[in-house]
Amino acid sequence: MLVRFLIIFAWLFSILTGVSRASEIGKALLNPSAWQSNRLPGEWTSGNPRNLRINKNDTIFGIKPYEAIAKMEGQRVQHVTLVYFEEGRYFTSDLDESSVIDTRELSSKEKEKIKEDAKKKQKQIKESREKERKALPGVMREIESKLTRYIRAHTGSPGFPKTTGSGALKRKVTSFRKNQFKLDLEVVPNSLIHLTITDTSLRPTASSISKAMRQEKNLANVMTSPNGDVIVKNIPTVDQGSRGYCWVGCVTMISRYHGLNLDIDLVASKAGYKEGDVENANTERMLRSVGTEGKLFIKTITPSIYAIKREIDKGQPIIVSRYFTRDRDAFHTQYAKSFKSSKDKKLKAPEELNERSLWPSSRLHGSHASVIVGYNQARDEVIFTESWGSSARERRMSMKELKATSKNLRSFAPSAALSMGARTYTPPASSSRKFIY
Repeated sequence: MLVRFLIIFAWLFSILTGVSRASEIGKALLNPSAWQSNRLPGEWTSGNPRNLRINKNDTIFGIKPYEAIAKMEGQRVQHVTLVYFEEGRYFTSDLDESSVIDTRELSSKEKEKIKEDAKKKQKQIKESREKERKALPGVMREIESKLTRYIRAHTGSPGFPKTTGSGALKRKVTSFRKNQFKLDLEVVPNSLIHLTITDTSLRPTASSISKAMRQEKNLANVMTSPNGDVIVKNIPTVDQGSRGYCWVGCVTMISRYHGLNLDIDLVASKAGYKEGDVENANTERMLRSVGTEGKLFIKTITPSIYAIKREIDKGQPIIVSRYFTRDRDAFHTQYAKSFKSSKDKKLKAPEELNERSLWPSSRLHGSHASVIVGYNQARDEVIFTESWGSSARERRMSMKELKATSKNLRSFAPSAALSMGARTYTPPASSSRKFIY
C-alpha cells in the first residue's frame, strides 16, 4: 500500500511541477487551439521569435531537435521551425582559443613538448572528424526515416514533394498536411534536416505588400530618443551559438526583418558552409538570392555617418563586415552596459591612451559581421547588434573605429512588392518618427 501511495504521489508531483522523465509533444503541437490561444506545448521564451526550452528527454515527432523556434505574427503563432540536424553542430570542434599557450617564457624542451602534444591533439581531431564524416550519411538517413514515419502517423498524410525558392535558396521539401497545418520537411544532403510547421489559417489580407507599404512599415520601426540615438526596432533576434556563423546570422536577421521566412541553419547550409567551416561558403551568391527572394536592392555603402544615417532613417539596417578581437568585443559589451546606466558616458577619443592601437587591424585579426541598427550623429557613434541572442543587442562603437576596422557595409532596401504567402500584414498606424522616453 505504501509503495502504491509513493508511486501515485510521484506521478502527481511530476504533473504539478512539470517534471517528467520523457515528453513527446509532436501531437500536441498540431492542436489548433494551442496556436490560436498562443499556448504551444512546452516552455517557450518570450519575445519574437520564441525558443522552446528543450529538456533532456523531450522529443517532437520521435526525435529530440537541436532547436525549436516559433515566429509570431501579432499575438498569433505563425510558424514553428524545428532543427533536427545541422552539420556545424554535428562535427566536434577544433582547438579553441583557451587552449592556446603563451610559450615566450618557456624553455626549448617545454616548447617542444607543447608542440608534440598539439600534433597528437590535431591527429585525434582529424581521426575523429574522419569517423564522423563516414557516419554522417547513415545518421541523417536514420533521422529522416524516423521523422517521416512519425509525421505520417500524426498527420495521416503520405507527404508530397515540391520545390520552393530560387537561386541559392532553391530547395526541395516534402510537404504534409494536417487540418490547418502545413508541415514542410527539408533534407539537405550531408548538411541539414529541419521541419517547418505553418498555420495556414493565417491568411494574408493581400496577396502581396507593395513597395510603398514595405517602405512605410520600415519607416515606422525608426525610433529616436532624447539623447539623439536613432535606432531601427523590431529586428528579429538570432543566436548562432558557438558556431562561426556571424555572417549568416546577420543575413538571417536582415532577411527576416524584410519578410522572408529563413533560419540561420538553412542560410548556412545553402551558402555552402561545410562542417561548420565558413571558408568555402559562397556568400555573394547567397546575398543575390536573398535579394531576389526578398525583392531587395542590395548595395555597398561607404563607412560614414551620413551614409549610415540615410539608410537607418529609412528603417533599413546594414550588415558590416569588420575586423574583430575578443578583447575589443569585451570592451564594447562593457561599454553598452555602462551606457544603459549613464547616458552621459562617452567612448575614448582615438588619441587618448593609445586607444587606436587597441582597434582590430587587417594584419593581425580575424573577420566578423554585425548589423548596424542605429546611430547618434552628435556623439559620432554607430549602434550595432550581434547574432548572439538577446543579450548582444544595441552595442556602441565610435564612427572613427568603424571606419578604421570595417571591410564593407551592405544596405538592403525594398525594390518591389513582396508576396505575402500565409501571413497577415497590418499597415502601421503612422509612419512618423517615434520617440523613446
